[in-house]
Amino acid sequence: MKQKSPMNRLMVLVWKNWQLYFASVFSTITYLIMEMVTRTLMGQTMDAATNMDTDFWSHLIWLIAIPLLAAPFHTIATMTKYRLGAKVLMMLRIIVGEKASVLSIPALEEQKSGDIMSHLGAELKSINSFVGYGLSMITTLAVQIIGTTIFMTVIDWQMTILFMITSLLVLPISLVISRPLKDLEVTLREENGKAQQIANEGLHSLITVKSFQLENWMDRRFYTAVRNVMAIDLHMQRMTLGMTAAGKLLGYLPMMVMLAAGAMRLMEGTLTPGMLLSLTTVSSGFISWLTGVPHVFGYIQRCRGACIRVFGYLDLPEEKGGSVQEAKTGAPMVSFQNVSFSYHNGKMILSDLSFTVKQGEKVALVGASGSGKSTILRLICGFLHTHEGCVELRGNQIEDWVLKALRKQLSYVTQDSYLFPGSIRENLLVAKKDATDEELRTVCKRAGILDFVDERGLDSPVGERGTQLSGGERQRISIARAMLKNAPLLLLDEPTSALDAEAERVVQESLERLMEGKTTIVVAHRLSTIRNADRILLLSEGKITAEGTHEELIVKSKMYRDMVEKQLLEVRKDEIEE
Repeated sequence: MKQKSPMNRLMVLVWKNWQLYFASVFSTITYLIMEMVTRTLMGQTMDAATNMDTDFWSHLIWLIAIPLLAAPFHTIATMTKYRLGAKVLMMLRIIVGEKASVLSIPALEEQKSGDIMSHLGAELKSINSFVGYGLSMITTLAVQIIGTTIFMTVIDWQMTILFMITSLLVLPISLVISRPLKDLEVTLREENGKAQQIANEGLHSLITVKSFQLENWMDRRFYTAVRNVMAIDLHMQRMTLGMTAAGKLLGYLPMMVMLAAGAMRLMEGTLTPGMLLSLTTVSSGFISWLTGVPHVFGYIQRCRGACIRVFGYLDLPEEKGGSVQEAKTGAPMVSFQNVSFSYHNGKMILSDLSFTVKQGEKVALVGASGSGKSTILRLICGFLHTHEGCVELRGNQIEDWVLKALRKQLSYVTQDSYLFPGSIRENLLVAKKDATDEELRTVCKRAGILDFVDERGLDSPVGERGTQLSGGERQRISIARAMLKNAPLLLLDEPTSALDAEAERVVQESLERLMEGKTTIVVAHRLSTIRNADRILLLSEGKITAEGTHEELIVKSKMYRDMVEKQLLEVRKDEIEE
């Protein structure tokens, strides 16, 4: 089935608010027709006054009454079009926001944060401007061209033909001068995205920037990006002003031709002053149509470009799950069967990998950086999918699980677990929303943070990304969170690698309590984390080169032995320095 164009997809959202759309269109058409009637009456009233006609007073009364009757329709049209724009904007913001949570991890990692912020900011603003104002302009201009033609024809068809021919000659020029804005709009969006990306980088890496004294470098990068945005924006403003001035000059040309011809016919006596006044005032609506064409095309082009990027983002691949929600009785916790995997760069991360983790077993994955340890955990979580072979969790292939049911089976603790802005309580309740204070205190005690929590309070803030806590405190809160979730499978990805020796010791004690009664797969290089594992898998270039207990691998694997000896030397060196 052919995919709808981005603009058509936007109109689907507009159509969901069809009551507002039709109220806006009906009100716009009504007050514009009343406006044209008023302009026609102006000429008729003048002729009636000139000729001392008895219809003068009735014309005058209608001339006063019709604008009063039209005013409410103008108010309704304005209110409904802005409300329509606001509702469509809200719908799009919700859709864009929800999309981020269902994006597949590879698709999300390919997106720049500045681009996503652009989707939520400038691009949605362009779409809102089109829906709230551009659509109304299209309706207004359509009514003006049709209504003006009809009303002018009723007054004098010859003058109407002259006016329309002149206008049609001017129209192509108005269209041509609006084209250059399209490319500038694309460039402006790209530069805005770059500026937002640099700003995000500066905020997220503030400690690194300060420690390496990179403030001037970051300032120059941001200044350059913002200056580029400003230069393009000013260029667009100059072009828009030029287009507006040219449009007005071109727009008034047909009226000047009509006035010249009308003056000649006045002298001939074939046209009355009132008729010429009516033709002039009614045609002014058509003039605004001509001068507004560049603006309308500008709105359409900006909206079209924004829709292409926003809906392109919404078309990125999402996570997909199956229909299985229950585990198979007696099946291994995890099973890898001839699994191969590579990222987009083509380098093979895992190659024909097979192993099984029994329920209740503690398995450690060790090996050099890039050997595929973390990739294995991400495959188990369903964040990535194999290219060959299959991964099973409790007897069902990962792809067959309902995603929520799959994620309930596991707790995932990384070396830099994310803490949400808010309180300690809110970060713990992520794992179990209805947990009582007693349950929270119990997991805090098991994680070794009860004293710290009692001192600060469960409702004390942690700061953005947990910046008000130490690394060890953040990690123990993430461990308490995993304890509260109480999933049967525990995945630990270098949980102590970013900590100092003392913090590592405390966190390691918390981890041991966390692993009690759980099937555990831990990625680590610290000896303290892996030596008590039931089984250690040594990986190299995506393959298992050796497996066994710590004692067994010391004897039979030179690679493992070298790794352990290197770490022991580092520990001794640290002790000597202390």
